[in-house]
Amino acid sequence: MAKKKALTDVTVVELATFIAVPAAGRILADMGANVIKIESLDGDNLRYTAPTEGRPLDQHENTTFDLESANKRGIALNTKTATGQKILFQLLEKEDIFLTNWRPKARDRAGLDYETPKQKFPHLVYACVTGYGDTGPDQDLPGFDYTAFYARGGILGSLYQKGTVPMNVIPVLCDTLKCLGQNWKVGVPQVPFIQLVHPQNRAIPAGIAFLTEQYQRIVQQLGQISGQSVTPQALDRAIELFNQHRAVLREFSLVAARHPRIISPLMRNTVIKNGYFMDVVEHTQCVREIIALCTALPTVQWEGHNIVVTGIIADSPAILQIFADNHMAIVADEVAHESRQFRQDVPPDSDPYHRLALQISQL
Repeated sequence: MAKKKALTDVTVVELATFIAVPAAGRILADMGANVIKIESLDGDNLRYTAPTEGRPLDQHENTTFDLESANKRGIALNTKTATGQKILFQLLEKEDIFLTNWRPKARDRAGLDYETPKQKFPHLVYACVTGYGDTGPDQDLPGFDYTAFYARGGILGSLYQKGTVPMNVIPVLCDTLKCLGQNWKVGVPQVPFIQLVHPQNRAIPAGIAFLTEQYQRIVQQLGQISGQSVTPQALDRAIELFNQHRAVLREFSLVAARHPRIISPLMRNTVIKNGYFMDVVEHTQCVREIIALCTALPTVQWEGHNIVVTGIIADSPAILQIFADNHMAIVADEVAHESRQFRQDVPPDSDPYHRLALQISQL
């Protein structure tokens, strides 16, 4: 008999585009919920972003859209018409959860402000995520990662060295910073601009050669700015130090999974995250000491839940504490700011620049 999933009897209506809320709907669907995704007649805009990410536009196998919307059922509605609104509210009447990322004014016009569904459907769980919240002067502004998340959310404020100033990030239409980022050279000429492009086809010989040349150029530019040259020997030594650091973090991740009573989700994240702000040799030694202390202790059977976290970043202390309070242990992750940073060593090669390119090609 198949095991029943946690949310098998839960139904969800998702009225949202792009990533943040659809990703939440995907998680609910994976947990067994019946998620009905409502799109405009033209479809979610995320359906059409593949070419900007170096992939073909194929609605039969759309990896960008599928990542956020797999396991859902779908319906296209023109919610601006009376018929579309009627169908939407008929769905809400029968469902348990409503997910949306529409901004306040748009929700007000559609009768989807919190109070209206609450009065009509008191059973409904209402969940909304917007760039800047439902109050304040910016409540109706669109919010994307560079502006609402990285800049105004404070993330960029933690990504610079003591005694320096935060970086200025120019949002662009693709992940390479190649498009509008070029305007930096003209718009802010007093601040040096160094461009790095990771090609989509980075595993083929041409991609590896392209990356190798880029790393060589970047080192030359850094030398011109700092007045200090970077020798191949020094770069090789740095690579080895960071390879040692990656190996130690991989070991720590395994040890943390074996000792969830000692290494809480927040402690696990803190140990990994500190590597961004500490000297690499110092952090490597500290993590080795933590590993030694844990391995000296007996392994006690864990009666709680084992979970794997995914995404770009997963370091909210409040959420990590919720995991701990509910006896959930993070035993592995697929997080860009965590294990994706240390799962792949820089391979050996006679040319340090080529080594760095080979590592990216193998990610």
